[in-house]
Amino acid sequence: MKKIILHKNFKLLVLLFCLGGLTACQSVSNKYDNLVEEQANNKISQESQANANESKATEIDPRLVPEFSQVLTDFSNFEGLELESSSFQSKQAFKLNQENFQMTVNQMAILPVDKMSQTMKEEAKLTDEGSDINSLVLVYTTIENLTDQDLHLSIEDITMGPIDDTEMVYADQSLYPSQSGNLQTIVNDSQSKLQGKASVDGYLVFSLTKDLEEQISREGHLKLSMNEPTPIDDKGVQLDLGNKLALFLPISEESETMIVSQSQFIADRLTTEFWGQKTELAAQNLETSQEEEGVTLTTKRVEVTDFAPFEHYEEIFKNFEFGQVIVSIEYEISNQTEQTIYPVDGQSRLIIGEDPIEADYVLINEEYGQGVEPGQSKRIIQTFALDKKRYQEVWQGQDYQFEIIIPNQSRADQSDTGLTVAQSEDSGEEETSSESSLEEQEAQNFVYVISYQPQLKLFVDDNLDLVDQLLDETSQSSGQVNLDSPDQDESEHN
Repeated sequence: MKKIILHKNFKLLVLLFCLGGLTACQSVSNKYDNLVEEQANNKISQESQANANESKATEIDPRLVPEFSQVLTDFSNFEGLELESSSFQSKQAFKLNQENFQMTVNQMAILPVDKMSQTMKEEAKLTDEGSDINSLVLVYTTIENLTDQDLHLSIEDITMGPIDDTEMVYADQSLYPSQSGNLQTIVNDSQSKLQGKASVDGYLVFSLTKDLEEQISREGHLKLSMNEPTPIDDKGVQLDLGNKLALFLPISEESETMIVSQSQFIADRLTTEFWGQKTELAAQNLETSQEEEGVTLTTKRVEVTDFAPFEHYEEIFKNFEFGQVIVSIEYEISNQTEQTIYPVDGQSRLIIGEDPIEADYVLINEEYGQGVEPGQSKRIIQTFALDKKRYQEVWQGQDYQFEIIIPNQSRADQSDTGLTVAQSEDSGEEETSSESSLEEQEAQNFVYVISYQPQLKLFVDDNLDLVDQLLDETSQSSGQVNLDSPDQDESEHN
């Protein structure tokens, strides 16, 4: 009996030992499973972090501007678009210069389209009948703020088209093939603000239909238009002679050569708006100054050119039956007085022999009322249109004399008041202002006389053609310039 009890106890002990071992084995197995699971989770976490880092590394900053050649390559790989092998690429940069900003087209290309998918047309909203794209224009542009003040840049209003603005097209983001460098995106991300002394660059893409391209081909160049950037805190800024500025771009090597050559002339309206083709007859850079009562005039350049307007602008010169010769003078005004002066509002005359010719307000880019404050300077251009036949018969080879009068009152101010100081006194008004304020209202003119002797490089013959020399050519003047003393001419202008 005792053996039986011992035997049972032994079995129980063995059973307990086995159960303990089993429990220990299960514990070890659980720990192992937990370790494997933890390592797996760590691996997944590390892979996820690596993928996130890789994604972050491959994310491209939209402000990054790729090389021009890279964008062209991206066009060739653009899904839904097939381009023809032929294309035109510019070799020169083209600049639009204003007092507060500068726009530069660094490079451009015209890319003829062979095929465009329906999906791409829908994205570009080109589903209307007759809106098939004949070519794309890629433009690499830099816009620079020349002031210390933040400017509002209306990038969405940049358009491209013909001279007469009959059909202007807007840049289309959906037609840009690269992942970064889209100028519209860059400017919009900055809330259209261009900080003082800052610049922004990027690409714009425009589409041309067949009809539009044919019209542009007849004219010989493209017109890129934009609104002038305005100070963000100044709602009253107004662009001279309209709110649009234009930059002309080539469509061929021939037109590029012409645009580059025309941009070298004085920047009157004929040049900046590309009204036609100038041919230099005489020109000279000058650095001659004269000062009168704190206002200094420095003559920079004088040009005499034969001018042939493009067809679109011929109507403006309809009164010049035989053609026109253009004389332009560029000078800088420095105001060291304590009053505002108005260089555009004064009278400017060109005198050749005994014939006075008034400056043509339509041919300049400035407008009345633009004052030069004390301590400031401003470059001014005056342009004169001469009858070509009268020039050939009488004025060719003669000396020039420019008379420039700069007032301290704008024409707008004079028209608003309608009264001189003497008339105000006669009206019986009470004298509520001091004697000094009356003196500030008194009209004052600063008078300058500039003599210039053109040295002609080309001549107008009896047939009104341009020739290197005339058969009966007489000796031409040396091209020197003299400034008459203000004292000598004071009696003439008082």
